[in-house]
Amino acid sequence: GLSGAALSGGVAGTTVFASEPAIAVASDGTLYAAWIDLRSGSRQVYVAEYSGGSWSELGGSITGGGVSNTIEDARDVSISVTDAGNPIVTWTQASGPFTDIYSSEYNETTTSWNQLVVDNSGVASDSQITEFGTTNAAAWLDDSSGTVQLYIRQLVGGVWQSIGAGSDNAGGVSNAVKDVNSFTLAGNGTEIVLTWETNGSVFLMQWDGAAWIELAGSASGDGLAGTTAALNPTVAMLGIDVTVAWLAGVDAPDSVYGTHYTSGVWSDLKSGDALSSETIEAHSVHLASSNSGVGEMDILWTARDLDASEVIQRQRWNGSKFVTDLASDMTTGVVGSAAAVADVSYVIDGDGHAITAIQNGDGSAMAVRVIANKVDIATTHELALGSSIQTLLDSGTLQAGDVIVLEAGT
Repeated sequence: GLSGAALSGGVAGTTVFASEPAIAVASDGTLYAAWIDLRSGSRQVYVAEYSGGSWSELGGSITGGGVSNTIEDARDVSISVTDAGNPIVTWTQASGPFTDIYSSEYNETTTSWNQLVVDNSGVASDSQITEFGTTNAAAWLDDSSGTVQLYIRQLVGGVWQSIGAGSDNAGGVSNAVKDVNSFTLAGNGTEIVLTWETNGSVFLMQWDGAAWIELAGSASGDGLAGTTAALNPTVAMLGIDVTVAWLAGVDAPDSVYGTHYTSGVWSDLKSGDALSSETIEAHSVHLASSNSGVGEMDILWTARDLDASEVIQRQRWNGSKFVTDLASDMTTGVVGSAAAVADVSYVIDGDGHAITAIQNGDGSAMAVRVIANKVDIATTHELALGSSIQTLLDSGTLQAGDVIVLEAGT
C-alpha cells in the first residue's frame, strides 16, 4: 500500500463505512483519492493527495464535512484532474427526495474548493468525470424525460455547458427507449467516448469534435454485445482505439467479454469467449489506460473463486490482445484474496504503473484502501516444481526488472 493506505482504516483513516473509492493521477505522478464516509455524521465527499511518499489533505478536504460539506448525503463520487493538475470531483447530492449533480475543483493558489452545480434537475445521479482537452467533461444519468438517459457537459469558463446540441436534455447522448442502467465515460485527453447498457444491450458513442457519432454500428441494432444480455459496460481509449468490456453469461452475467475497435472494425477480445476463467464468478469489470508516457491499457475484474474467496484479476494489453504478466494476476489476483470487495477504482500512471483503490470489509466496517504496483517488469521466468533457482541465477541471463515466479512447492 501507499504510505499505509492498504492497512487498517486505509486512506480514509477510518473503517466506519468508508466507501465508493475513486482515484486519478496527474501527469506529474501525483495521485488523488476520493471517497465517501460518515465521519461528520452524514455521507460526505473526501479527497486526499499522495505526493512525496505521504498522504495529505487539500483545503480541508478530509476535515469535517470534507469537500461536499452539506447537511444531506452525498454519493457516487468521481474524480479527475484539471489541465493545471489539480483534482476535480463530481458527486450526486441529495436534497430531500431530489438528487442533483455537483462538482468541486481545488484551487492551488487559494487552497480552497470551488463548488458548482452540474445539473439541478432533481432526478440526476451517478456522475463520472474525465479530462477533455484543456477542460473536463462530466456525464450522468437523468430521468427528466421520463426515461433514464445519459447526459454530458463540459466545464467552460466556470460554467457547465453541453457538448453538442442536445447532450444534456431530452434523450441526451443515449436517446434510449428504455432506461439506461449503467455507463462509463473515458477519453484519451482530447477525445471522449460513452458506453452504456440499456435492456441488456451495450452501446457506444464518440464525440468527434463536432457531433456525437457511432463507431461502425456501436449505437445501432443489438449494439456491441449482440443478442447476449450484458451488464455494467466499461470503456477505455488507447490512442484513437477503443476497447469495451462487460459482464455476460449463459446462465448469469458472471463472465467478462469485450470488443476492441481499431481501423474502423470491432473485433472480439477473445474470439467470442470470455476473458475470465470458468472457475470464477466475475461481478465487476474495469478498463484503464494511460495515453501519456509509455501508453498502456489494462483490464481488471473482481470475482469470487471456487472457495468463495474474493479475488481481483488483471491482464495487460500487448497491442493485439490482453495477456497475463504474472500467473498470480490470474490466480490469487493482483491484491490477493480480499473479503467483500464492494467497489474498485483503477488507474495507470504515465510510467505504466497500475494503482488500485478498493472498498472492502464486512457489514459493520468498510474501508477504502489504495495499492500500487511500482515495479517495472522486464522478463518473467516461471520455474516449475523441481526446477532450481540456483541454476537460473548461475545462467547469467537475469537482467534488472526480471521476475522469478515459483510454482507452489518449488
